[in-house]
This record gives sequence, structure tokens and C-alpha cells, in this order.
Amino acid sequence: MFKNLKDHRSARSSNARIGFIGAAVLLSLLAPTSAQAAEQSTASGSSPSSSSSTEITPDQLSAVSERQISTANSGVPKFNSADLMGKIKDQIETERVARDQRLAEEAAARAAAEEAARLAAEEVARVEAARVAAEAQAAAEKAAAEAKAKSAASSSRSGTSRSTSSGPSSPLYTGGGSKDEWLRASGIAESDWGYVDYIVSKESSWNPNATNASSGASGLVQALPCGKVPGSCFNPVDNLKWANGYAVGRYGSWAQAYAFWTSNHWW
Repeated sequence: MFKNLKDHRSARSSNARIGFIGAAVLLSLLAPTSAQAAEQSTASGSSPSSSSSTEITPDQLSAVSERQISTANSGVPKFNSADLMGKIKDQIETERVARDQRLAEEAAARAAAEEAARLAAEEVARVEAARVAAEAQAAAEKAAAEAKAKSAASSSRSGTSRSTSSGPSSPLYTGGGSKDEWLRASGIAESDWGYVDYIVSKESSWNPNATNASSGASGLVQALPCGKVPGSCFNPVDNLKWANGYAVGRYGSWAQAYAFWTSNHWW
């Protein structure tokens, strides 16, 4: 009997249902046993209330038939399998939703961290590129300045040496001024300034101290030798005054001197 009762209980899938069914079975077993005890008390002349408690002995439990257990079990409310499956599915769905939400939140946090890291890396790369570019530009400017200084020093030494060997010593020009001021002071007609500007730009780029390293020609119009310019061949006004006489005396005018220069690239 007890074996069947144990098998009946083990068929239930949850502890709650086992407790509920066990309680119902015990109640059904107690009912006929209590009735028998009442009958025995009546037969012996004692009232049911005279007993302090009703106990079920092992012998009484063993006397319960399989039919009584079956009858007792038949009155126990049973769980509907469809309801149980529905509850299980609801629990699974709830856990799935919670899991998916957790995974989505973790993925969003991971994506945000990756994006922040990417932006930080791009900013570091941008700053580094700007630093490298600035250093390269500074190095190029420094190299250009050094080359310019060397060229100026070399030109100055060459000009001083040639002025000494080719005629009267002529100091380099340091007076400043503009080409318009020099042209006006030289007395050259303003109508010829365009021709003069073209030739001087080609010869010296309007540098009063320009000196040809090969021939020794000096000044704005590259007088050769430097000593044939009255005054100083490095003085822009003196150089232009001499050039005006040279252009008119040799070519007839500045216009014809310009035509000769454009054809031969010297004058």
C-alpha cells in the first residue's frame, strides 16, 4: 500500500503539487478511521469527546485498502496539463525576454564603448598628423631661411670682391626705396618705365646689389664692368642713370632696347 502511495506521489512534477495531494490523501484516510473509532466508542459506552485525541496507528493504516486510497485520490483536484504547460511557457518567455533585453543592453554598451574608442583614436591620429605637418613646415621654413642667408652672404662676398678687381670700390646699397622712386630720381621718362621694368626684372629682379657670378656684371641693369657706372654701380639711381644713356646711345630708345632683349635675352 505504501509503495503505491509513493509511486502516486512521485508522478507529480513539482513539490507544491506533491504536498497538496499528500494532504488530501491523509484527510481521506482519516475520515473512515475516525468514524470507526467513533463507532467503537459508542459500542463500549463511551462518548467520542471523552478521548483527548484521535490517533491513527500503523495497524490502522495498514488496514486501509487499495480501494480506499484510489477512492481518496479520485476526489483530489488535479492540475490540468495544459495549464501547467502554459505556466511553464510563460515562465520561459519571461526569462527569454529578460535575457534578450540584457543582451541588447550589453551590446549597446559595447557598441558605445567601441565608438568612443574609435573617436579617441581618430583624435589622437589627427593631433599627431597636425604635429608632424607643423614640424615639417617649420623644418622647411628653417631650411629655406638658411639657404637664403647663405646665398645673400655669398652674393655679398662675390660683389665686394668683383667691385674691387673691376674698378673703383663700390659699397653695397642699403638705402632702401622702391623702383618707382628710383625711376623717377633717375630722370627716365615715365613712358619708358614699362620697358625699363621688363629689362631690369629679367637682369636683376630689381635687386640693386645683384652680381653675376660668372661675368661680374653688377647692379640693376648688370653693368659690366661695375666701375664704368659713375658714382656706384650698386646705387639703383646711379645704375639707372647710366642705363638710360646706354639704352638710348646704343639702341636709340628704350623701346628698341626692349625689342633687342626679347629677341636675344641680353642687351
